[in-house]
Amino acid sequence: MRDDGSSLWTPSFASDLGSAPSGPCGTGKSHLAQALGHCAVHQGVDVLFSTQAQLSASLTATRAIGAFERKLATLVRVPLLIIDDFGLKPMRPPADEGVRE
Repeated sequence: MRDDGSSLWTPSFASDLGSAPSGPCGTGKSHLAQALGHCAVHQGVDVLFSTQAQLSASLTATRAIGAFERKLATLVRVPLLIIDDFGLKPMRPPADEGVRE
């Protein structure tokens, strides 16, 4: 039987990484993050994948309608939160406030 890669994922894998993968565009960081998230889902772990821009926009929108605390509480409960393109572009107020919290 072909290995689907799920053997890469263990419950402590993400916390054992210690840092986020970094490098130039086009080197496979997003692909790796998606693959690890996929493996985690196959093992029953809830995963949320978002780009920094999407997450920032979502947090800004929920702050505007008074639902920021609820959204933040939801994000904190996700066992594996993958934020792609983090730090790719500088964050400016007010977008940076939600992500930093």
